[in-house]
Amino acid sequence: MITKDFLISVLSHCKIIHHTHGRLRLRVSSKIKDEFENLGDENLKNINLNKLDEMIKNINGINNVKFNRVIGSITIEYDKKEFDKDFWHDIIEFKKVDNFLLKINEKAKELL
Repeated sequence: MITKDFLISVLSHCKIIHHTHGRLRLRVSSKIKDEFENLGDENLKNINLNKLDEMIKNINGINNVKFNRVIGSITIEYDKKEFDKDFWHDIIEFKKVDNFLLKINEKAKELL
């Protein structure tokens, strides 16, 4: 299970660099690697970026997720009927992450 503290910790390394309705690009600090290397929770140690990627991709309304590890970016293509632009800004600003966390953990149960 991904905890709210963990999700907020990961999101703290993300910054919106471009956002059109239906496509979001985030810059990810290289320090995010530390979040995965220093996990104290045994359940979270089993989550890597690929599993996180799969969990996000499988949320209804997420069409595609691309991690570019070379330049440190994430591109999320989403159904604008399912998610409005403010939804993503709220998550990146640590507002209303509970609903997104619930969706990720539902998918985590299916994939683990």
